[in-house]
Formats: sequence, C-alpha cells, structure tokens
Amino acid sequence: MKRFAINALLLLALASLTLAAAAPVQHEVVVPFSFEKWVDGIIANPNGTNLTPEQAIEAWKRNMKRSDISIPTAQGSAFHDKASCSQYVDDDAYVPAAVELVNWLAAKGDKECMCRGRTTFARKRRAAISCKSSNPDLGVATTCHEIARAVGSIMDRCTRFQRVQGSLVVDGTHGSHGSINVWLKSKPIESE
Repeated sequence: MKRFAINALLLLALASLTLAAAAPVQHEVVVPFSFEKWVDGIIANPNGTNLTPEQAIEAWKRNMKRSDISIPTAQGSAFHDKASCSQYVDDDAYVPAAVELVNWLAAKGDKECMCRGRTTFARKRRAAISCKSSNPDLGVATTCHEIARAVGSIMDRCTRFQRVQGSLVVDGTHGSHGSINVWLKSKPIESE
C-alpha cells in the first residue's frame, strides 16, 4: 500500500511538471502611451476613467524606459507625422506643465478656441500653448479639442527627456477660413 501511495504521488508530480512545461509562455503586453491618444480619451469620454496628468506623465516615462516599443498615433489621426519639432534655445516647455495645459484644453469640450494674430490659449510655469493665425485681422477658430489634440501630437513627436517644443498647423472650423499654427514652447509666441 505504501508503495502504491508513493507511485501515485510520483505520477501526480510528474503530471503537474508536464502540464507546467506545456503551458504557453505569457508575454507581457505593453500598450504604448501616446499623449494624442490620451487627449482623444478625454474628448470621447470627459467623465470616464482617463489618466490624470500625473498618471499620463508616469505612463510616458514608462515608455521612455523601453526600447522595444514605438509611440502610436491616435487612430485616424489627421496629425500623423505633421508636427515639427523646434530647436529655439532656452524655449523648451516643461513636460509636466504642458500635460496639465493639454488636460485643461481637452476638458473644455467643443468650445471654440479663437486665434487672432498671435494668441496664447494657456500658460503655466514653463509651458505655453500659443497660436499664430493665417488670417490675423478676422482670426481663425477651431475647437479647443483640436488644439489639445494637436499639442498631444506635438508631445508624441517632440518630447525629449522632460522638455518639449514644437508646432503643428490645424485647419480652422466653425465657418472660419484659414489655418492656425499651434505652438508648444516655454514662452508665448507673442513675446517673441
């Protein structure tokens, strides 16, 4: 009886080892973080379970530690690869401040953001979201969502370490004619 019990235990141990060896290897699924996709989430569901600005920064930092992922663009993004990164000396926006500004703009809903000549939409610490319109006399309007999405795209393409600087052109909406050159820098463009 003793021998039967030992054989049964050995069989059970061998079976569990075989099952463990045959189990598929679980690979970590990494979902790359994108500032533009984060903005799209806020726009689609403002009261949803979107990342806070602090959580967005942490997600972005995790991306930067990995070399096996690339930054995705938002699905159907009109801005894919259109952001231009700038190299003005001492004019880089500080990423945490820029993220807070983007979050604020995205939460404004479909409200109109009007750009007349050179306009600053938002400014905080060492970050400013500004614009220059193609029609300075009448101004060019679009939604604050579009401005936030454009800045998210700039951040995806141009952020290095804790700094970002760049621009992107968006078309006017709400019956306005022209375009808006959206800038993300440390100082508003009207101060140039």
